Amino acid sequence: MFLQYCYMECSQLWKMVETVPKRHILKKGPKLKKELGFYELLIIGVAGSLGNGALFGTVEMVTGAGPGAIFGFIFGAFIYMLVAFTYVELSKVYPEAGGPTRYSMYTHGRWTNLINSMADILWYLFIPPIEVVAILTGMDFFFPGIFVTVSDSPTLIGALVGTALLLTFIPINYYGIKQFGKTTNIVGIVKLIFYIAMVLGLIAFVFNFKNLFAYGVLPYKAVSILGIMPLAMYDFGATRVIPDLAEETNHQNDVAKAMVFTVVIETLIYIGVAFAILLGFHWSALHITPGNFAGLTASGSVLSGSNPFFIFAQKSGFEWIFIAAIVTGFMAPYVTGYIYAGSGSRVLFAMGRSGFITKSLKKIDIKHSIPLVALLSFTIVGAIIVLITAPNPSIFTFIDDASAAGYLGLVVNPVSLMVTRRQGITRSDQRFKGMWLIAPLSVGLSSLIPF
Repeated sequence: MFLQYCYMECSQLWKMVETVPKRHILKKGPKLKKELGFYELLIIGVAGSLGNGALFGTVEMVTGAGPGAIFGFIFGAFIYMLVAFTYVELSKVYPEAGGPTRYSMYTHGRWTNLINSMADILWYLFIPPIEVVAILTGMDFFFPGIFVTVSDSPTLIGALVGTALLLTFIPINYYGIKQFGKTTNIVGIVKLIFYIAMVLGLIAFVFNFKNLFAYGVLPYKAVSILGIMPLAMYDFGATRVIPDLAEETNHQNDVAKAMVFTVVIETLIYIGVAFAILLGFHWSALHITPGNFAGLTASGSVLSGSNPFFIFAQKSGFEWIFIAAIVTGFMAPYVTGYIYAGSGSRVLFAMGRSGFITKSLKKIDIKHSIPLVALLSFTIVGAIIVLITAPNPSIFTFIDDASAAGYLGLVVNPVSLMVTRRQGITRSDQRFKGMWLIAPLSVGLSSLIPF
């Protein structure tokens, strides 16, 4: 009787399958294309990292801790390398677009993932406007008062120009991930050349080495390093754009290598930027009392309300350093902005897959194989909500909010990694050694950043 019952059930199931139109069985919808390799991922990671955070943020770090800013980046690199190792493993287990936004879905369910997703999307929504405000601040150097107010907030004209700049991120991301990778390869290298030229120029040709020790290595005590950590961690946060593109990567090992190399390279550059600030100015040129690092960005200072590196480069007396600073000041935030627009659309796409928002956001454009609706929605919403309607939308306000949201979003992922292992999903060849220590350290240290 049991065998007869099984036979009847199987026969009925087969009839149901046969009644399904063939188009639903054979026809497959458009998919994201796997067209990124290690080199593209590395350039995307490094170019995405070197935005305004490494410029404005590092100046603020020096303001708060003096030479201690260097230690802030070293400590930040240690923390984010731990985070990167967790992404390395999880991106192999779940190679999805916007993957970090969905890892907790598989281990902790929808409610936890909803919190995770909302924190992630807030982080991403803030970044492009931050970069645009940095561009507006640079424009204010040449046209004072037109684009940015005295309090560093965009004027009405600045807001309109900023919105227009945000919308230009759409065509760069529209023509497919392969073209996106090619474009970023070119502009990313150019950006890196000018960035490094500016940094090395300030270090080598100004070289006021007394700023490193004459007024104290830690003029505001060791606790000041903890106070500047959100700024340091904001800079490292761009590394997570790499696992967001895991579904569009040819080989999953490339994601792992690109993440590790990105953290190492950006750490060296960030430390270089800190040295460039400390060695790249003389107190008399800025009309600040020697050793008063807190006065660098104080209201009324020479650096207040403008791109500080324009001032440093101008005061250096070397025209080529000034030119490098101008190119860096405009190019660096723009490239970071459009990279984040592309990665942010993958986060919104992932939320559509999870069913938290309209399913139209998970639709993939047939022609160019990108999440077009998500890209349009992300860019437009970011422009309206964050740039225009946010209270006091200055660069440092944006950075604080973005850092808090970003690290609240990622703190669950190391926990998801350990649960995934306990579920028996992670294969032995996907496991990263030492996670028994790395994962809890990653959770503990990352969770302190928002506070």
